[in-house]
Amino acid sequence: MKTTIFDLQHSLFLVFLSVLKILLVEHRMDSADGKLYRFCEPAANKGIKEFITYKDMSQFILNTWLLHTDAWHIAESAVTDPFKSRLPSTLQSPIHSLVANFKSKKNTNAFCDFLDAKFNHQIVCDYEDDGYFGEHAANYFELRNLLDTRNTDDYSNTGFQLFCSSINHGENIYIIQDADVFSIKRLDNPQDAIDSYAAHIFSGQDGEFDFKPYMVDF
Repeated sequence: MKTTIFDLQHSLFLVFLSVLKILLVEHRMDSADGKLYRFCEPAANKGIKEFITYKDMSQFILNTWLLHTDAWHIAESAVTDPFKSRLPSTLQSPIHSLVANFKSKKNTNAFCDFLDAKFNHQIVCDYEDDGYFGEHAANYFELRNLLDTRNTDDYSNTGFQLFCSSINHGENIYIIQDADVFSIKRLDNPQDAIDSYAAHIFSGQDGEFDFKPYMVDF
């Protein structure tokens, strides 16, 4: 099989990601209080832990290249749209912010009923309704965006949208295609999928990355 420049760029980028993964920064749950901390192990910071408040982002994401470089924070601050990013992001907007017409009464009921049945939990449908929060929060779950392959100013029914779930502390990643709530699947092998997606973008390959091989029903 002929090796192209894109194949070489893709391979080099995956090597770069592997190098980032060995940096001595770790995010893990503290068993004493159940909170998520960033642990820094270099000599100057040995033993120091810093409390962070990522909303239901899976631990395997936090321990990869995603948050091993401050460049992502710089990139996020330069994004024109405050609700979504083509790169894995800590912005984590709720699903209704990314799907056109989600908030219309007809669609909200249909989407929420579908997601309630799919996850066997009740999803937060209205972020202005206090009944979903406070002492009642444990009765509901959220889907918050990890990345959106559309351009930051594009809300058309295209691309792939990835979400973290508040169920099981976000350990599973879910994905919809073309902003279609009813197409939701679980993302299989999400770390490989996201690394390959990033390599596709940064190596300048043509066309959209295809997440479909990683999409499995649940």
